[in-house]
Amino acid sequence: MNISSKDLQKIYKDIIQKLILSGQEEIFLNTDYYWVIPDNEREYTQKEPVINNIGSLEDDWLELQKILKRDFTTALDLERFAHLLLAIAAKLKKEKIKI
Repeated sequence: MNISSKDLQKIYKDIIQKLILSGQEEIFLNTDYYWVIPDNEREYTQKEPVINNIGSLEDDWLELQKILKRDFTTALDLERFAHLLLAIAAKLKKEKIKI
């Protein structure tokens, strides 16, 4: 599968714009910790993954804010961003908030 970075950017901007227009300019997450599934475990679906790491949304957010003050981004930043998006999506679904 090929994913266009430009299309991904357009989709992201559209989703965030709709989130803001729906009144979700600031989102409070009442959870912090989540299970981290290693890459090789996540991609292999023939058996249950071994989960022994815990991530923190608060730590992810603090680290992501540093991107605004530096000239580089890492794959880990993208992973942190994904965890935050998953948490936001879970909250919106749980509270039945439409965007």
